[in-house]
Amino acid sequence: MKILCISDQVDPLIYTNSVKERFYDVDIVLCAGDLPMEYIDFVVSSLNKPTYFIFGNHNLQEFKFYHEKDKFQCNDQYEMQHSHGATYAGFKMIRENNLLIAGVSGSIRYNDGINQYTDREMKIQLLKLVPALIYNKIRYGRYLDIFLTHASPKDIHDKPDPCHRGFECFRWFIKKFKPKYMVHGHIHLYDIQDIRVSKFEETTIVNAYSHFIIDTECPPKEDKKQNIKDNMSDIYTQKSEDDFYKARNKALFNDLQHFLVPDESKLLSFTEIKQMLKPQNEVYKGMDAVAVKDIVGSEGRYHDFDNHFFPRSAHLKNRWTSIDKAHLQNIILPPIVLYEISGLYFVRDGNHRVSVARAQGIEMIDAEIISLQSEIKLKPGMSIRQIQKAVIQYEKRVFYNETGFGDITDCWNLDFSTPGQYDVLYQHLQIHKYFINQTKSEEISLEDAILSWYNTLYIPIINIIKSRHILRKFRNRTPADLYVWIVRYWDDLKRKFGESVSIDSAADEFTTKFGEGPFKRFWRKIACHDLHKDLHKRKKS
Repeated sequence: MKILCISDQVDPLIYTNSVKERFYDVDIVLCAGDLPMEYIDFVVSSLNKPTYFIFGNHNLQEFKFYHEKDKFQCNDQYEMQHSHGATYAGFKMIRENNLLIAGVSGSIRYNDGINQYTDREMKIQLLKLVPALIYNKIRYGRYLDIFLTHASPKDIHDKPDPCHRGFECFRWFIKKFKPKYMVHGHIHLYDIQDIRVSKFEETTIVNAYSHFIIDTECPPKEDKKQNIKDNMSDIYTQKSEDDFYKARNKALFNDLQHFLVPDESKLLSFTEIKQMLKPQNEVYKGMDAVAVKDIVGSEGRYHDFDNHFFPRSAHLKNRWTSIDKAHLQNIILPPIVLYEISGLYFVRDGNHRVSVARAQGIEMIDAEIISLQSEIKLKPGMSIRQIQKAVIQYEKRVFYNETGFGDITDCWNLDFSTPGQYDVLYQHLQIHKYFINQTKSEEISLEDAILSWYNTLYIPIINIIKSRHILRKFRNRTPADLYVWIVRYWDDLKRKFGESVSIDSAADEFTTKFGEGPFKRFWRKIACHDLHKDLHKRKKS
């Protein structure tokens, strides 16, 4: 591609009848200012090539008809009488033959004349081009090819006098947007040794005084098929981002709905459920289609999603949108991997795929299933509290069946508020039986040990709990809960202070330390949580 650049001087080599033969192979004409409009008229009519011009600081008779602030002065009669055939490129972004051109009129301010700017004013004009430049980068992969100006950059081709100083902001523009060429005028070349072409950063800077030919490679033509693909890719990207933010907003709304009971909006933890259900073994079941609504938890990402598998954190966006984009493009993804336990499914691998499926309303998803065998049966949609209640009922049923506790003691309301306590109670019975057998010649039966424990240990402690109204300070707890905690605390006190510590004093101190008074609710939650941890560690040891 050949580009004819002209500025500042009516060149006799151009302003002649032989101009068409001399410049027949020119593809485009760029006028860098300070040229009479009649001269530009002649170039357009002679070469019949796309021509773009800007104004400098001279020959400004018609500047007001093009300048943005004075457009109101232009009327239809003027356009009919003064149609020059060239396109004004001042402060505009133009695309011609796949060539991206940004034009800027004017010179540095030196006498408050027309079309003169301070460096700050020029930078403001350049900033107005930024949206179009960003669009070029997204659409064509580059900001621009040619930066057409009248003045030069500071310290490049400029002169020390006030009129011909360059703009500092042009240097910033070149560094930021990296045009292949910058074409300017304004600097007259009277000395043959004056520099016409310079290199700054990645840009070739050309002084177009009189005329100069740029011979460069033509930018690649736009591939319409590729553009369609790119446009579709942009559409899919935007759609996937919209889908993510919609799902994210649903998670936020779900958290607000369960503000008073936040546990109900949480995704179930496979590890926590596994500890409660105590499955016996694992069985690989292979591939199957699973209802998305039956997937209720995750092995390791339960903090990242809510109970509907909507994303709760913004850091999930990149992975989530890539999965959603693949779904929109009908790309087949690998099956997810699930754990199945008591009729519920937990994600081992593929949390984002499940989340996208939920957001897109997909009913079934292919999964590789590993089943964990458990006697406790659960239903999809159960909250962690409902699961705990089901586990406690199962543990109570097993405890009563194996020990015959209800038939022996006629007590059928031995209840706990947390799972795992019936195992602790069974250990108490075994320890009680062991100590009784120390004084017997023959081993007593479990039934006798249960009856002895119930009458000599459990009932007296329960009476202390009732007489001191200790349950009032432990909301949502049962007498059996307090029995286990007080006995544990009593055992710790005896280890520290000796066997002389009574159960009454242990109960009183436990209530004072851990009870929920008017200002102790928060502390009570922490203390009871720590106590549960101690009991769990003691059980393991």
